[in-house]
Order: sequence, then C-alpha cells, then structure tokens
Amino acid sequence: MSTGEYHEDLSEEMSAELPPRKWSRATFDGLVQNLRFPETWGARYPEEGQTAADAPAGYITLFWDFFCEGNFRLPVTKFFLEILGFYNIHLSQLHPIGLVRVRHFEFMCQTMHIEPTVPRFRFFHQMHCTHGFYSFVQRATAKKILLHPPKSFHDWKQKNFFIKAGVIPVRMVLRGKEDVPVETLRTPSDENWYQDLKEIPNIVLPEKALVGASMSLNWKMDRDDKPVYTEEGHVVSLYVVAYKREKGRMGTIKKKLDEELWYHRIVRNFALPRDADLSAQPAAGIGELSNLGIGPEKKKRVTTSNVAPKKSDAEKIQSSKAKNVGEKKGMRHSSDNWCDYVVVSDTFEGLAPAVTIRRPEPEPKDSTDIPPSNPEDPIDLESSPEHLVQRGASKRK
Repeated sequence: MSTGEYHEDLSEEMSAELPPRKWSRATFDGLVQNLRFPETWGARYPEEGQTAADAPAGYITLFWDFFCEGNFRLPVTKFFLEILGFYNIHLSQLHPIGLVRVRHFEFMCQTMHIEPTVPRFRFFHQMHCTHGFYSFVQRATAKKILLHPPKSFHDWKQKNFFIKAGVIPVRMVLRGKEDVPVETLRTPSDENWYQDLKEIPNIVLPEKALVGASMSLNWKMDRDDKPVYTEEGHVVSLYVVAYKREKGRMGTIKKKLDEELWYHRIVRNFALPRDADLSAQPAAGIGELSNLGIGPEKKKRVTTSNVAPKKSDAEKIQSSKAKNVGEKKGMRHSSDNWCDYVVVSDTFEGLAPAVTIRRPEPEPKDSTDIPPSNPEDPIDLESSPEHLVQRGASKRK
C-alpha cells in the first residue's frame, strides 16, 4: 500500500462478530423456573458455540442481564412496546443499559402516579448506538432522574438465550444501519409532572416492588392482597424501596372491599402473548437476527503508510530512555492487553487499552443466584402460567 493511501476501519464489521454463549445451563434453568416461563414460550438454552445472532427462525434473543440486572419481565408492558415501536428497534438489539433506563423511568412514573409515555421519556433520554446495540443517554438539558446508573455489564452478550418471538405480541424488525437522529427538545420545566419526578437510585428491584408498580405479572389471579412498601409498619410510597433503607421492607395488605383484585387491576398494563403466535410453526431457514450487532457506526477512513518515518539520533535516544523507564516501572504498552469487554457509560467512549487486567466478575452458578429467588421476596410458585397467554386472539400484526 503506497504512502497516503486510505483503508476503511473495520470496527463496524467487527461489531457483528458476537461472542459465543458463556453461562451455565443451571443458571438458565433457574431463570426459567423462578420467573415462571410457560413451556409454550419455548425458552431455549443456546448450543455450544452459538451466539446471540443464532436465534432459530421464529425465535428472538434475550439476555440474562435483562432480567437480573435490568428489572425486565415477560410479558412486556404496553409502555415498553411503545418504546420499541417509536425508536424502531428490535428487543434483541437493546443494550442492557438502555433497558435499565426504560424500566427505571417506568418504575419511577408508575410509583409517582405519573403516566409513563414515550414523549415524556424522550425529554430525558437520547437514543444512542454503540457496536450495533442501542441504548439511551441522559439529555444534558433535562434534570437527572437516575441515581447511580450502571456503567458496564460484563460478558452480557454471552449470557443469552432464545425464546419464541410470539412472546412479544408485535412484529419487530431488526433496525439496520440508518443513522440515529439527534433530537433537540425543550425541557418542560413548567409542567407539574416534570417537577414531581424525583431522582431515585438504580437497583435490582424486589419482585413484589415490580408487581406493585404494574411491571410484573408474577401474582396469583385470585389473591385478595396487594404489594406495599412499609417502614416501621407504615405504608410508604413504593419508589422509596429503591433507597434500601434499613427499616424498610416489602409486604402485602388486604384489598378493600370495593377494590378489584390486584392482578385484574394491573393486567391491563401488559401486552399478553397470543396463543396463535406461540403455536405457529416457524418457517424453515435461518433466523432473523443474523445481522444482530451491526449498527450505524460510521466507518472511519485513516491514512496509512508502509514506510515508517525515519527517526533522528536524538529521537532514538529519547525513545530508548522512555522504554527503559517504562520497563522499570512495570508499565504496559497499549498493545499488550485490551479489556475483553466494552465499558459503556453516558459518554459511550467504547473500547480502551487496559492498563491493568480487570478480573471478570464471577458468573452466576445456579438458580439461587438469581434475584427473583430471594427467600425474603419469593415469586408465588403456585401461580399458574396460563394467565400469561391471551387465548383466542388473532396473530401479531
């Protein structure tokens, strides 16, 4: 290649090379059991060597971190579907950090008696794409509502599994390489709902808190009580659970005689799967996610040369001294090691050379590591999974 010739950066193509599955079957089984996935949903553990892009025809890919770090639940809420529809993204393309922001916003609104809507969500968040997966960042002009946002998720792409596409009762299309527009929105500082929203921490919420916020359907249909958060025996606003106060706990209270059962009250907030979609036989061939991980990141054109510039004697001496100092201090060169995962923050800086080796976090070993199995806040194992399917409905549009 001659001096001054250009070549294209391969970062975009490399983003499509997803890592193979790397988590235990026992952990997967625990997730399915603890979250009461019906057999009709067809949750599958990936085969050896399969990646998140290898979902079979008629299936989508989900990730362990969605459920156990991002407070995600199935069936999905109608608000969550509206987010996917407005931004035209496939659920399998959503980065866990983006999912955290969506679920945090929904929890905050639901527990502060504010209707969660896409326009309100947009006042606080701008969509962003990094390495083919979509997330959201805080708008600089909006007030902060997420305290202690997550900065990274280790090996999250490798903790994947497949589930029937019919669990999401709309047809999702994998977003291609179209650019993400930068939106400029006014801040609704004078509106009451905006003023009422408070900054609350990001935590893995107890299951009862998700049920109480109409964000989980893991509740028996005929129960005559409802979830509440209490401190010293007094019922307190549910969002306070996020502060993890020492004297606070999730519990239940009996409903009033004139109140409807809690399940029937919250079920209207969910988009239930249709049995026709779940029983449909998928078409033969590869799945729809073969391009998962390919996003609109721009290819950079850089100048390269096959002839290295000559160094002067003074430069050689200076370079030699710097090398010796680095070796004495045990410094690493940028080419010695790279972090084996992407660190994602509000700035989305992407990959960076590692100065020290970052030890991977231990992966969950079995079902007891999964938050929903918390003995102080168990999911009702007698709940019938049949209520998670909307029967007699037409297929997805």
